[in-house]
Amino acid sequence: MLAAAIFVTAPAAGEDGPAPPPIGGAAIQVDRVQVDPDSRSGDVRGISVSFRYRVGRVDTENALFLLAFFDEVRGLRVKSAVDDWTYRDRRMNLHGKTQLITVPRHTWREGSVFVPFYAMKLAPGRHSLALSFEGVSDVRACQSGGRPSRLEVRGGRGVVIDVVKPPFRTVQLLVRRVNVVEKATDTAFSARRARPDLAWKAFFQIELNKGIVHSSATRDDCYSGTWSQYTDPFPFSEGDRLTLDVIDRDLMSHDLLGHFTFTLEDLVGRAATTPPLADGAVTSLLLAPAKLR
Repeated sequence: MLAAAIFVTAPAAGEDGPAPPPIGGAAIQVDRVQVDPDSRSGDVRGISVSFRYRVGRVDTENALFLLAFFDEVRGLRVKSAVDDWTYRDRRMNLHGKTQLITVPRHTWREGSVFVPFYAMKLAPGRHSLALSFEGVSDVRACQSGGRPSRLEVRGGRGVVIDVVKPPFRTVQLLVRRVNVVEKATDTAFSARRARPDLAWKAFFQIELNKGIVHSSATRDDCYSGTWSQYTDPFPFSEGDRLTLDVIDRDLMSHDLLGHFTFTLEDLVGRAATTPPLADGAVTSLLLAPAKLR
């Protein structure tokens, strides 16, 4: 694996020469690209890209995004979780893209993109990848289901990295039973209604965002809850961590009762005879054997 980051550099304004001229038209200029081929963001491993950028004439009422693409040097295009549907994400927090601040224009800014390994359409093993960018604008079209406008991207090319994608499995998870401490939580209600409304959710923490894998049904007013529905299949790379929270689900906010993390190795090795887990107010959490492909 290539351990060192790779740089593509260009003089910055006022550093190694005269300030570069303004960008004509609606365009994005990218330089000083730095790639870490094996980094971590929160719970997951992936490829991180940092860079400088500046923009030309872009309507400030619209959002501006820079999308990262990785192409195999032998010619196979890899879209790394940047399919068309990602443009219409209202939360603006999917991986493989970054939102750029467009004001003041012609001023160098810092940007970054993180692409998790599990989202890249590559087989496990060693790959030689070339990095490229695409720019899109017009969040209003994105949110209404229309196609965004493409912007010219200048620079930021010629970066080739060696990457080793770790092995991954497709996993389905099920929490069979949760028992919690018998303590009132919603004290504004009667004694029966004071019991928690139990639920659990599984997610990958990436930077400040939570990629939700599953949010369970709620078991109302109980200290012990059972479930029978597995999560939908989700990809899980070697070295990633999956977070599972047990919560008391309320109308306005949720109280965290227990917090658990799992690696792929934890789930592969889990059997029906594995003892329950405990944390915080959770006295017993019983996982069914994971379904693995």
